[in-house]
Amino acid sequence: MITDALALRQVFFTPGDGEQRVWVGSQPGILAECLGLQMSQAARDFIESYGFRTHAEYRWPAASTPYDELGHLLPNHYLDLGSGRTHRYWPNEAVAPVALNDAVDKLAHLLTGLVEAAARRFDLALGITAGLDSRLVLAASRSVKERISYITVRQGAMPDTASDVVIAGRLLARLGLSHNVIKALPFMSAQFSYLFKRNVCLAHDLYGADAEAILAWSQQTKVGMTGSGAEIGRCSFRAQLPDSDSRTITARDLAMLQKMDDSRFVTESFDTWLQGLGETRGVKVLDLFEWEQGHGNWLAMTQLEFDCALRDIFTPYNCRDVLSTMLAVDERHRSSPHYRLFRMTIERLWPDVLQEPINPPRPGKTLSARLAGRLRKEMRSLAAHGV
Repeated sequence: MITDALALRQVFFTPGDGEQRVWVGSQPGILAECLGLQMSQAARDFIESYGFRTHAEYRWPAASTPYDELGHLLPNHYLDLGSGRTHRYWPNEAVAPVALNDAVDKLAHLLTGLVEAAARRFDLALGITAGLDSRLVLAASRSVKERISYITVRQGAMPDTASDVVIAGRLLARLGLSHNVIKALPFMSAQFSYLFKRNVCLAHDLYGADAEAILAWSQQTKVGMTGSGAEIGRCSFRAQLPDSDSRTITARDLAMLQKMDDSRFVTESFDTWLQGLGETRGVKVLDLFEWEQGHGNWLAMTQLEFDCALRDIFTPYNCRDVLSTMLAVDERHRSSPHYRLFRMTIERLWPDVLQEPINPPRPGKTLSARLAGRLRKEMRSLAAHGV
């Protein structure tokens, strides 16, 4: 059994021994109910940890689950249904470098084709913000722009002046497209909260009110189109560990990147993932970690939570050819601050999409304020690790 490239259609399973049947489910809670499983003590301790409780976008480490009897199939792995064991199948050969212009040509072709194919099948709603990733998906939508709805969720604590709302609205107006601002309440209603948490094991409270607002707007008729997945090509984790190319990455490093403590449950999970890497064939460890942990774990869980609000969710970056092409480009062209690969692809597809700034600094936020914010984050990370 294999998943899509990002493993957004999740697979949880009971590891077998060749004799027992292998059970497979889309989330651990379903299997726990069917098989009468109890959450492990290590998982309970993890849920009670400082890192988990203070991180609204909490996630699980690597292939761990709340139940000792269950495993999680990560991206780039397949599950042998006979043995109940997983095996890594990618990267399976050296990643050949791709020149910047060649990558722009290929990504422009692939992303346009993916969006056009989806628009023929579904009533799409593109979630658009002030960010780069949704901007590229918007550019790839040029040929079918009139057939797509454009939405921005204004979360409960978000002001009407937030850049995600204002910039998205201005840009769409310039392009002659309608902008739907979906205003979420600060909290879920009691009825929706019960269904939301019943539907997904350990669902994030943070997203519940957003999902309820989207459901009220879409009535499950729309297929949401997202810009998720592009982070894999943007060296995002390596920017947080700038010395990662010159030393060995440890389980504690990975825990820090995920805002987790360095408990035994966490470090053993990440150690197992590191030991299973084998030869990465030119793919950087933290790029694989972004792919398999940041997306195959956290993103997969959150998209499952929003399934209750939409007919389905379509992620154009969820394509192995797209992801491997991005990773084959010299990282100078896909890193902060210029992200040339992404900007050049947008310019190739629809230059007008760049009329508005991408993630501009908040007005009045001084350099000292930004440095203070970074220091607070570092202090919280140190506190989580007991330093």
